Amino acid sequence: MATAQLPADSRRLAGLAAVFALGLSSAAAQEQADMDALYEAAQEEGTVVWYVTYPLDEATPLAGAFEERYPGISVELVRGSGTRIVERFETEYRADRATADVVTGALLDPHIAWAENGWLTEWQPPEGESYPEDYKQEGFWYLEGVTCSCILYHPDRVSEDELPDEPTDLLDESWRGRIGTIPAWQTGTAAEFSFYIEEVLGEKAEFAPALAAMEPRTASAQASLVEQVIRGEVDIAFPIADYNLYRFQKEGANVDCVYPQTAVPTNVRPVGIPSNAPHPNAAKLFMNWRLSEEGQTLMQDGFGMRSVREGMAPPKGLPPLDELNVLIIDPAELRAVRDDMFARWQEVFGS
Repeated sequence: MATAQLPADSRRLAGLAAVFALGLSSAAAQEQADMDALYEAAQEEGTVVWYVTYPLDEATPLAGAFEERYPGISVELVRGSGTRIVERFETEYRADRATADVVTGALLDPHIAWAENGWLTEWQPPEGESYPEDYKQEGFWYLEGVTCSCILYHPDRVSEDELPDEPTDLLDESWRGRIGTIPAWQTGTAAEFSFYIEEVLGEKAEFAPALAAMEPRTASAQASLVEQVIRGEVDIAFPIADYNLYRFQKEGANVDCVYPQTAVPTNVRPVGIPSNAPHPNAAKLFMNWRLSEEGQTLMQDGFGMRSVREGMAPPKGLPPLDELNVLIIDPAELRAVRDDMFARWQEVFGS
């Protein structure tokens, strides 16, 4: 049987393509071999201790999925708020009492400082390549999730014509007695949202007292505020991290969100491995899995924390990040004005 011959140029291109494909295949094979070796070493350690700021009902299913994916390695959860996790880790590190293998925080500033101080392991997880430069410090920490702050409302009691473009629109007399809010000092999300209002929108001295004059209901937790909207105690509430919108809608609640137009304050969940991690191989395997498509999908579908991994669709019902003007506030800038800002809010809303 006769064999058709490609032109010389086509044969050369086909050869180059084959070589390139072989190179990619070899690289993929080497990466898989490296991960297999890492898994074997992690099995010898048997445990990974995860310091995490997610609530236990969110973190536990993730830990269970990892244990199912990698038999022979158990995940021990140490759960705390953003500040308490930082305080515990730093106290243990300074006292040379290493416990944490992986730390997922709710504040970016500590991870930046830990990287600068040599407190984080320098390692490039293969899955980290799928994260944009703005969402990682390559080799040290990566954002395994983000939440965008919004203004939550009840669609039956707030018309589309009433929806605010900015939180400052809620100072109109028509909103008196209809608003719920979390004062600036109560939560990290509230602090960032208040920074946005005061520093980005330029309402430093005016907003808190003007909001107090609108007779809002206050809460110290987002879930409580959402429940007030559902029960009809208020019609609209802020600030709400939109993973709460996802969770309550998933449970059938009739609530929705509108995002600020100028910028959207965005809270982050950085993850890194301490340089003194007792189980360093299990830590690497776990962090790489958390950054993987599987780990990110489970997080998004489970409780609505957004992934910044390239190619990931947002959680159901939430807009894509590229449709929002995402604002990740510089921790140093927030820290510089935080005390004065909290004092203004406490003066009108009580301490």
